[in-house]
Amino acid sequence: MSGRVIVAILIALLLVRYRGALPRVVTRCWGIVLLAVGYAAFAGVLLEVLAVDFSSLSSDAPRRLMYYPMYNASYLINASLAAMLPAALLALLLRGSAAGWVGLAALYAALLVAVVGILRGSHGHWDVLLATTAPLEILGLLGWIAFFVAYFLGYLPRVDGYLAAFVGVTATFVMLTPMNEAIFRLVGRDAAQHVWDPLLIMQLVRYGLQALILGLLLRTLATGRAVGRAPDPAPG
Repeated sequence: MSGRVIVAILIALLLVRYRGALPRVVTRCWGIVLLAVGYAAFAGVLLEVLAVDFSSLSSDAPRRLMYYPMYNASYLINASLAAMLPAALLALLLRGSAAGWVGLAALYAALLVAVVGILRGSHGHWDVLLATTAPLEILGLLGWIAFFVAYFLGYLPRVDGYLAAFVGVTATFVMLTPMNEAIFRLVGRDAAQHVWDPLLIMQLVRYGLQALILGLLLRTLATGRAVGRAPDPAPG
């Protein structure tokens, strides 16, 4: 939880303090990333606070029964944003091209899956929630594959090494999400907390690496050195 908060704060600092030092499209990319990371950080803090508050209540207390629908809703929103992230980046970076339109279509597809999951009652049923997040994971994984294929083939010249490394860490851990889902399916939501330590370590590694990347980027910008593989195209 604290790792996500630190990463979100560092991205916010980057956007506030060094916005003019980055190409406009890269600034917008970091803004999209902040939306996903910021929501995950906020939801994580909120759920942790509620869990502490509700732990003193009986299992059938009305207030405690509110926790699981809130947890499910937060889980679904987080999974949806994770699936939309690579699609949104591709739609922005390749705007106007066929690949950009594909990215936009994938973004709306993820949104549609999430809406269908809500209508099916994912907020109140754990199995429905996992059935909804499964296609979101596939969309996210395909999105990151497409992103890095485009990056390594040179179709994303304005993506600098720092942004590529940051989302590369995200993509790596997205590939591990199906393992998390398998654990949740195997042991159930309530028992998942007992096997949480390995998953927590993975999260700490992820956000530790991303905080390091952001720290290096902020240090580079503080020295006045330019960041970016290619400038924004001239208007007109």
